[in-house]
Amino acid sequence: LYRQLLRGQPNDDAVTLQLADSLIRLKRFDEGVLFLQILADSHPEKPGYWKMLGDAGRQKGDRALAIQAYTTAIERGHKDEMLPAIVRELMKTGDSEKSP
Repeated sequence: LYRQLLRGQPNDDAVTLQLADSLIRLKRFDEGVLFLQILADSHPEKPGYWKMLGDAGRQKGDRALAIQAYTTAIERGHKDEMLPAIVRELMKTGDSEKSP
C-alpha cells in the first residue's frame, strides 16, 4: 500500500517514513534502511531521521551504520540524552568482539 502511495507521491516524507517503518517491522531491514537513508540524506537538518536510521542499524545488527547515524543525529542536535551512551556502548561492543 505504501509503495503504491509513494509511486503517486514520490516526495511524500510521511509515506516514505511509514514504508520504512513497516519494512523494519517486517524485519526487511535492508529495504527499510534504504528508505530511512533517503529521508536522512534529503533532510540532513532533521536529526530525528538520523536517529531512526541508527535504531534500524541496531535492529539489523549493523553496528557501523548505527554508530554513524547516531553520531550524525547528535551532531545535528538530537535531544536524546542517551545517544552518546549508546554510541559508546556500541563502540565498546565492537572493540570486545575484535579481541581474541
